[in-house]
Amino acid sequence: MPATLLTGKAPQPAPESVVRRYGVITGGLHLLLPQEVPSELLHEQAVNRILLAQPALRGVTNVRGALLPVFDLARLLAIPDSSADKILMLGKLPDALGLFVHDFPHALTGLQRCVDPVVPPLLQPYLQGAWLLDRVQWLEIDLLQLFRDLARHAAHKE
Repeated sequence: MPATLLTGKAPQPAPESVVRRYGVITGGLHLLLPQEVPSELLHEQAVNRILLAQPALRGVTNVRGALLPVFDLARLLAIPDSSADKILMLGKLPDALGLFVHDFPHALTGLQRCVDPVVPPLLQPYLQGAWLLDRVQWLEIDLLQLFRDLARHAAHKE
């Protein structure tokens, strides 16, 4: 299993089946929400662009007085996808991040482990598991670490 961009650590393998999880669709991918990370769907949040920011960082929004960076997975993966218009906040403020998603999270039951998942190369080091439900692949990606690594990588380039 590949190591992440900065930490060099490989994610731990996942169990064979999952009873109940929640997932979202973004960037043409079906993603499971992290189990131990709080999440909140934000409604009608204005996103303010940041000049010269990497394309995946769509900007920041104000959530209860704290600035929340908002990322677009489709832009990160260079996938044409403009229909994601809701923001899912992952984590606790002030260390949370936002992710554009298509709709409300889906309740998923009966997920079965996917043996040979199709994962974009950029996301492979962050893959924690892959699951199937009704022939749809749901990926468990360490999104928090992915975007933290991207932010650190961009800061080192400056």
